[in-house]
Amino acid sequence: MYYAGRQRSEQITLPDAIAQEAANALLLAPETTEAVLRQRRMRAERIERLPTPRAKLVAEPPDPMTPDEIQAEIEAYRHDVSTNKPPIGGLAGTTALPLPMLLQALQK
Repeated sequence: MYYAGRQRSEQITLPDAIAQEAANALLLAPETTEAVLRQRRMRAERIERLPTPRAKLVAEPPDPMTPDEIQAEIEAYRHDVSTNKPPIGGLAGTTALPLPMLLQALQK
């Protein structure tokens, strides 16, 4: 989304070959530059928020799962994989943590 409001102009100096390559790939277009900067900012914000879920998990660990619940999650995951359905949230639609998060929590 190109912002057409108030703008600021910056100048960069690049070697000719890199400048030509960037221009050919449309990397120097305002829309592209804006998209790259927005993605970089969003990534930085997500990285800053990473410790929060981990701290919450440590402070409020989920209830331990029974062997039957674990088996049900495994079977649901296998079913989703075999039907090419991506798992969402808890693997079997439960409130349980996704398996990678669960395994990471158990290793701590």
